[in-house]
Amino acid sequence: MEHFAYRNFELCCERVPLPALAADVGTPAYVYSKAALLESLLAYERAFAGVPHVVCYAIKANSNLGVLGTLAKAGAGADIASGGELYRALRAGIPPKKILFAGPGKTREEMRDALKADILMFNVESAGELRVLDAVAREMGVRAPVALRVNPDVDPQTHPYIATGLKSAKFGVPLAESVATYEEAARLSGLEVVGVQMHIGSQLTKTAPWADAVARVAALVRTLRERKIDIRVVDVGGGLGIRYREETPPTHAEYATVLLPVLRELGVTVLVEPGRSIAGNAGVLLTRVLYRKDAGAKRFVIVDAAMNDLIRPALYDAWHEIRPVDEARLGGPVRVVDVGGGLGIRYREETPPTHAEYATVLLPVLRGLGVTVLVEPGRSIAGNAGVLLTRVLYRKDAGAKRFVIVDAAMNDLIRPALYDAWHEIRPVDEARLGGPVETVDVVGPVCESGDFLAKDRQLAAAEEGDLLAVMSAGAYGFAMSSNYNTRPRAVEVLVDGSRYTIVRRRETYEDLVAGETIL
Repeated sequence: MEHFAYRNFELCCERVPLPALAADVGTPAYVYSKAALLESLLAYERAFAGVPHVVCYAIKANSNLGVLGTLAKAGAGADIASGGELYRALRAGIPPKKILFAGPGKTREEMRDALKADILMFNVESAGELRVLDAVAREMGVRAPVALRVNPDVDPQTHPYIATGLKSAKFGVPLAESVATYEEAARLSGLEVVGVQMHIGSQLTKTAPWADAVARVAALVRTLRERKIDIRVVDVGGGLGIRYREETPPTHAEYATVLLPVLRELGVTVLVEPGRSIAGNAGVLLTRVLYRKDAGAKRFVIVDAAMNDLIRPALYDAWHEIRPVDEARLGGPVRVVDVGGGLGIRYREETPPTHAEYATVLLPVLRGLGVTVLVEPGRSIAGNAGVLLTRVLYRKDAGAKRFVIVDAAMNDLIRPALYDAWHEIRPVDEARLGGPVETVDVVGPVCESGDFLAKDRQLAAAEEGDLLAVMSAGAYGFAMSSNYNTRPRAVEVLVDGSRYTIVRRRETYEDLVAGETIL
């Protein structure tokens, strides 16, 4: 991170001292280097200069309008995974013909908005989505340009939550089924088949998985051309890693060197979807120490930034280097930070204490002290007082796995991905309970393998359009939700008997960018 260096004993972003910046804007603060963003984007442009190409920045990595506007002016396109990200891309000035729409749970409304904008291409992830897109396009009197996201079943050698190219992933069409799915797409009058897409994972630090995957994709392109399906575009996805700790990821040039010999032979336009490798080392989270605490076995440094500001360490056990802003602090001892908990509820088969049993343990000691007792319940009040209501968008059979794709995602309820937490899922229509049962993964539309609400769960068979209730979602549900993938946060409704009140309206795209500035 050469654009974050010590100058005159102070850590700076480019030539701005971070202590002065913190004094002006406060902490926590995310601080981004324009030079670092552009340096990485231009490295991609140089690496792929030998073939027709478009660098489509993966907006989910950092969707701030200032960042997007900076990249747009430098010629970047966009890889989007929601209607909100489409809104951001267009708002930031990215040309529609440089925008790709990915993700396994596109809604009809999002499809319509993207077709109206006349984007470059849809990366379609299932036969069900293919048919819905065809119907939407025909209703609008247009043809949707499509590529199929092909799952090459290659191990990317990365964290399982960000491995997306294995046959067990919710993403893409299995390679073995891809020719038949392409032939179906070619017969649908609302679609124009233009390309093939792959994306095997994120934070990749070795080139071998890409070499394996692109070889399999190239063989597919040749097979399709033999069957008179003209493939003009190959989207190689993203995933190039960065250095967080001691990783040694390939350079942009080394990454391209693995892909280009095969792609050049195919004579295609190449699309690349970098995100982390453009934005990751272009920013820091600036935080201030509030307290120090020595608990005997542990020492804590308590800061004003938290997991809501940076979820990656809690979600992936991810490592981020932490530097003192004052260079004089370097050489001091490293400390470790940890967290705590409270009274549980029943999510599955737990048998937590009752409120009375909980108090019975505490009161004999507390009563003898003659003190006023303060209690801080949260989960045990709100947890089983709420559900997350979601609708089935698609069903997908990937051979080794069956998926139910719903319109709720990890940004709405992070607990399953973050803690591998169990939430019971019930059909809203009680009649489904008397029908067949199947083992499925219940997943959302977000572009993360960690975007799931349940894995290998036996559920009453659910069809497209069915409503499902994710139970015990009243605590640490909306409170931990986010706008990841530029997804508006859900509406909150409070029921009182037979009446209900919307106590927090659903966010709009305009809400999501209200505090941002395009440069």
